[in-house]
Amino acid sequence: MRKFADPINVLIGTNDEALDKSLRNIVPTHFNLLYAPWTYEWSTNQLSKESENIINTSKEKFAAAHGMEFIGGVIISDYPSWLINDLSNLNHAEVENFLRQRVREVMNTDKAGSIRYWIVTNEVGSSWNKDDPIVKKLGLYRFLEIVYDEAAKTNPNALLIFNDSVNHSPPNQRNGGYSELGKDVDLIKYLRNRGYNVAVGVQMHLNKNQWNPMPTVDDVKQALEIYKQNGIPVVITEMDVSIYNIQDKNRFLLQAYVYKNIIDVYLKSGAYNQQPIISFWGLRDNESWLETWGEEKNPLADPLLFDDNGNPKLAYYALLKLLYEANLKR
Repeated sequence: MRKFADPINVLIGTNDEALDKSLRNIVPTHFNLLYAPWTYEWSTNQLSKESENIINTSKEKFAAAHGMEFIGGVIISDYPSWLINDLSNLNHAEVENFLRQRVREVMNTDKAGSIRYWIVTNEVGSSWNKDDPIVKKLGLYRFLEIVYDEAAKTNPNALLIFNDSVNHSPPNQRNGGYSELGKDVDLIKYLRNRGYNVAVGVQMHLNKNQWNPMPTVDDVKQALEIYKQNGIPVVITEMDVSIYNIQDKNRFLLQAYVYKNIIDVYLKSGAYNQQPIISFWGLRDNESWLETWGEEKNPLADPLLFDDNGNPKLAYYALLKLLYEANLKR
């Protein structure tokens, strides 16, 4: 895919799980983008309030060595226990200082300023994340203003990504699911009106389970148009397409159809910043969170572009064809 993505200025990537597996060396062959979401976890990088954040920069260096773009973050997530345990004793100014210090120390690991994309927050204010203790203490809008203000000051040239889940369909989607799109539009417009260069991160976990039905292509197209009309660039950050509940013999062909059509809509929408950015949430099916994590894990999810053995699936070839055809239209 990379051979066809590079000439048309499309970033297409995966998260860093593959770097810890046997297929590490094939990542730069297929992708020109790497996203390392767990490298920056606050709880594991700052063990006390007196210590600095110690960030492992090996993933950044791997990307740079292979000519890949890099998405840094999540910057503010997974709060350390020392902060939460002492939260009731801290005033607003002290909490703000810890947040700003955290943003600076993480983003300043990029000494050359070469990281153009940072995921600043993840699923903030979502319906399943209403008990965030820091947000409850400061208020949602004040919390966001603090962290995005500091991120913008630390790297004024970066695209700051507000990452969220179930925001790929319009609020009035027809298939009976729900959407965080309306909330995200309001929050991101608030930040952009203050001069911060903020994009929405659309995770694009499709058909994860039955509470989140598979959107239609028209649903996604309408959602992208809403973001575009509101001046909000869209980054696809964590895409996978679960087919756990599809037993048809053509299940992989159906999956390829979904991947191809959703990404085609995104590429044609113009609902992005200077270039389309698409990152998949893993490399091989058997390493996907949908097959390995939590009570909902299911070995039939088969959600990614490569099978258990690292072989490209029909979905991979469908995207290869899509990118090839885009090259022909240049």
